[in-house]
Amino acid sequence: MDVQDFRISEGDWLHGPSSSYRVDSFLGEGTFGKVAKCLKTATNEWVAVKIIKDRPVLIAQAEQELAMLERLRTLGPERGAIVRWNGCFQDRLHICLEFELLGMSLLEYLEEYQTLELDWIRSIVYQVAAALGILQMIGIIHSDIKPENIMLVDDSLNVKIIDFGLACHVSQARVGAPTGTTWYKAPELLLGLPYTGAIDVWALGCVALDLFTGYPIYPGDSDYQMVQYIMDTQGPFPYNMMVSGVKTEQFFTSSYTLKSPETYYHETGIKTTENRCYCLNSLDDLAEGAEEDTHRFVDLVKGMLQLEADWRSSPQAVLDHPFSTSPAVAVVGRHDNAGHLLASQDQSSCRNTSVGTKVALLESLVSKQPLSSIKRKRGGTDSAGNRNSTQISLLQKRQRFDADTNRSSSVTVTEVTLNISERSMAVAEIQPVKSWIRRLRRFLVKLLQSLCCCCPPSEELS
Repeated sequence: MDVQDFRISEGDWLHGPSSSYRVDSFLGEGTFGKVAKCLKTATNEWVAVKIIKDRPVLIAQAEQELAMLERLRTLGPERGAIVRWNGCFQDRLHICLEFELLGMSLLEYLEEYQTLELDWIRSIVYQVAAALGILQMIGIIHSDIKPENIMLVDDSLNVKIIDFGLACHVSQARVGAPTGTTWYKAPELLLGLPYTGAIDVWALGCVALDLFTGYPIYPGDSDYQMVQYIMDTQGPFPYNMMVSGVKTEQFFTSSYTLKSPETYYHETGIKTTENRCYCLNSLDDLAEGAEEDTHRFVDLVKGMLQLEADWRSSPQAVLDHPFSTSPAVAVVGRHDNAGHLLASQDQSSCRNTSVGTKVALLESLVSKQPLSSIKRKRGGTDSAGNRNSTQISLLQKRQRFDADTNRSSSVTVTEVTLNISERSMAVAEIQPVKSWIRRLRRFLVKLLQSLCCCCPPSEELS
């Protein structure tokens, strides 16, 4: 980040009209600027301050975000799983937005622990869907639902949506407007069609699969690759969508067949590289041989990932789906009308439910469609880390993991302790789990490379 754009460092002070803020550390950064953990001296509490870079286009975007936050503020406590905004101020040339301080994002959690069990996914999807329903009522499209923008609040499985930098009122939605991360783009955005809040439901469906499998289902590097990946799993786009899309001719021939990667490269100079960890022939592949709750989950996701926005599940339909209303939801607690978790049982059930089923399912997916590993972090390193030549079956790894956790009667955690199978485990720092996850990731990458006919084996495998 250019120093001229950003003049704030750790230990510096920010000054607003009603309080000063000491910058303790930076929680994250993006094109907009940085988010800092600050001590608010007026109340002696920790808050998160989004500091916008001094650039005209970013200042204009910040003003748009302020308009959305002001609209959300009118909701009061009924805003549900939406981050609380406390106000804004200007320090030097920087616009600063003050928010409540939350925990880790779902992306950070997935980086550490790879997947979540269905009970936890059920609670997260329910809360976010309830929040999307609230946004729908006041006509706001979030436009950037993704794991990075869904934050854990505490140890009761509560989550909140953050970052309204790309949000807009439904009346302001226009074809070609900036809308979120490529991996979570809905078909209408890819083809250049008018859009509504249904794009947020599509993104939430992708996030749900992300949480279930540990990897994005459609990790395309470009809009063309996104179209290709979606069609590989969900079939061709409806004719009426392709006819009306202003970007259709970029991806399809005059007869509405998808252009080959070679043709697309020749026309655009954009080369496509396979990014998927696995390729589904159908979303139903996720439920093959699985238990009833997994079938309900896949049915829910299929409704959220309908190609046509008019046929896609609404936020209320997500809340009313049998997966969301399953008796198993009692394991993680009850929700109020705004989506808040009212009571929470021990989170152990969210981490050990149907582990054998999940492992068997992932083994099946990997064996059917071995493809290259992907980069989870944008521009980050390979999620598999360093390769390990030792090949151990997933079941052996599970047995070794159980043995490791049995030897550890207690573990130190950052903020919250989870009781899993009557053993203490951590959300933030669990050494046995982290070690097992790293070994499992390395093994999966090697297994994928050894089985994939289009990926030559590395020297370690030969």
